[in-house]
Amino acid sequence: MIVKHLMKRIAGIASGVLLAGIMCLSAQSGIRVERWINGVTIPVDIAHSGDDRLFVVEKPGRVRIIRNNTLLPNAFLDIRTKVRSSGNEQGLLGLAFHPQFRNNGLIYVNYTSDSLGPNNTLIEEYRLSNDTDYIDHQSGRVLLVIKQPFGNHNGGCLKFGPDGFLYIGMGDGGSADDPNNNGQNKLALLGKMLRIDVNAPKTYNIPPSNPFVNKTEYAPEIWALGMRNPWRFSFDRLTGDLWIGDVGQGTWEEIDFEPAGDPGGRNYGWRCYEGNANFNLAGCEPKENYTFPIHEYLSDERVNGCSVTGGFVCRGEDYPSLYGKYLYADYCSGKMWTIEKLQGGGVSNALVYDHTNNAVTTFGEDAQGNLYFADATASAIFRIYDTCNLAVSVQTQDESCPGYRDGSAKTEWSDQPGVLFEWSTGDTTGQLQGLAPGNYSVTITRGLCRATAQFEISGATPDTACTEGFPSISICDGDSTTLVACDAGTNRGYAWFRNNSLLPQTGRQLTTSDPGNYRIRWIDSSGCLSEPSGAVEVKRLPLPPKPGIGVVEDSVFSDPGYALYRWIRFGQVHEETILPYVKVGGADGYYSVLVIDSNGCTSPLSDSIYVVRPASDNPETEGSSRIIPNPVKDQLCIHTDLSLVNWEILDLSGRSLSRGKFTSGNTCLGSEVIGLLAPGSYWLQLNNGKGSIHLAFTRS
Repeated sequence: MIVKHLMKRIAGIASGVLLAGIMCLSAQSGIRVERWINGVTIPVDIAHSGDDRLFVVEKPGRVRIIRNNTLLPNAFLDIRTKVRSSGNEQGLLGLAFHPQFRNNGLIYVNYTSDSLGPNNTLIEEYRLSNDTDYIDHQSGRVLLVIKQPFGNHNGGCLKFGPDGFLYIGMGDGGSADDPNNNGQNKLALLGKMLRIDVNAPKTYNIPPSNPFVNKTEYAPEIWALGMRNPWRFSFDRLTGDLWIGDVGQGTWEEIDFEPAGDPGGRNYGWRCYEGNANFNLAGCEPKENYTFPIHEYLSDERVNGCSVTGGFVCRGEDYPSLYGKYLYADYCSGKMWTIEKLQGGGVSNALVYDHTNNAVTTFGEDAQGNLYFADATASAIFRIYDTCNLAVSVQTQDESCPGYRDGSAKTEWSDQPGVLFEWSTGDTTGQLQGLAPGNYSVTITRGLCRATAQFEISGATPDTACTEGFPSISICDGDSTTLVACDAGTNRGYAWFRNNSLLPQTGRQLTTSDPGNYRIRWIDSSGCLSEPSGAVEVKRLPLPPKPGIGVVEDSVFSDPGYALYRWIRFGQVHEETILPYVKVGGADGYYSVLVIDSNGCTSPLSDSIYVVRPASDNPETEGSSRIIPNPVKDQLCIHTDLSLVNWEILDLSGRSLSRGKFTSGNTCLGSEVIGLLAPGSYWLQLNNGKGSIHLAFTRS
């Protein structure tokens, strides 16, 4: 475009301004239009920069600004000296703002020119000047030059996709019937949808995700093949779906659809097919290798028209009956239709307006999603309104407790007769029950009007229970510990779990002697079971074994290796020591001992031993007898004034380990005896037939 019949439509149109004024046209089947802005010269594209301005592309080579319902007198961009616009479909044809325009001030234009050789398409970047309403026309940076063999079928549309890359629609190069078969030529950029990355220091980069980037038989810029003249395409601002209006040869006009997230590489068929119909199958691939239109219509200027003008999916809040529908037109007839995708597949197509015998060159949307179209014959911009004033509000009840799925929704129309409901769940009743948390929508049809509302069912946010104290507790075998839940307030129940199994206790405190991982849940302020607390690990430690006890000289001994010894005399604590013995000091009586290990666990009480003999101050000697050295290693020497002595080595429990006899008062026991002893405390018993003495020693 401008398309097959532009010459007869714009013949005689001067660049002057039409009479100002607002003209309201009557509503037709769902929309009404208002003549909004006059005085634009052959408008062919409408774009916005994310603010309150609207930008209109004039085919001769200017971009104009509309602000506050007024066409500003000075051009935003004027490159008329560069643009070749003499041909019916030549000129400044497309405008796109960089996704980061507010930060970098970059715009991109698509125009035909002879400046770099005869009859080329140029994709050029420009930069905003210090005046935000003016582009520095000297800042141009040519990104891409494409040779055009003929003057028509130049495409012209360019837009940034949701992925941040620039998409460019290129026609097949013109003439008729695609004589060079550019649509199917894998190395030609004509007859294609292109995708490039403009964030490059010189010209552009090839996005690494382009479908043919590693295939040498294809030009890497190609995103899709088989286009005849994709004059206008757009992305659904909500879903990211791509809609393409591809102008037909003479029989079929088509709308192509590509879902968001598509990997690219589709072949839309031209020149093998025009719409769904065979056109020129010479050299074509099997039919299943092509993507066919989502909708087509017969090119008949007396009925439908002769040249499709692609539009937009309606997403503005002021279009309740059009919301989610794709609005497009025919340039020749001025008729406008909507396409609605149906659940379960397929589409419905409906005529919504007849802009009779006017040249609808393009649609546009502003930052809020309001819709406009341009009329090249009238040199005007029209604003589109929805004729339906059907409004829908949804009253919701959120989920009461996590996992209950008891949300509900209804509208003010739920009890009204003659109203049809289409919920996103697939239900058609007036209201919904049993909803899980999530986002939903409802579409209401009342007569010819439709309205859609979005709503959310929020999930309940429960408390997270907690416990006081430490996350790990160690108890000795036979002991217990008390776990305490954080204060959950009054009138709430508690549920204790051990190793994820529910326990019968329901109070805030839990006393237990069982090891395991404990958690607490409670009933929160909404009556919901809270999230479980973090685990408290209860560890059960073994007790030390029952200790041995014995008397050596003036001391009572027990097993070595414990952290603490608690000596018991006549049932009362006599003394605590960190060494494995205690000096009796002449206090006779029954003695026993408890040992405490490094974990703080206390052993069972030892046996009792009765001490009747006063002890000396030296645990190594008894009378004139002594052991040298003490501690001993491999040899124990006995110095005593006794003779004919029987000796016996005992452990602290009194068990005999070895025995013998010596006649001399100075005798040594060597490694054949001492070497059999494990490290620890022992006593040596000496008996001369008249009595026994005990000498304590330690084997190191």
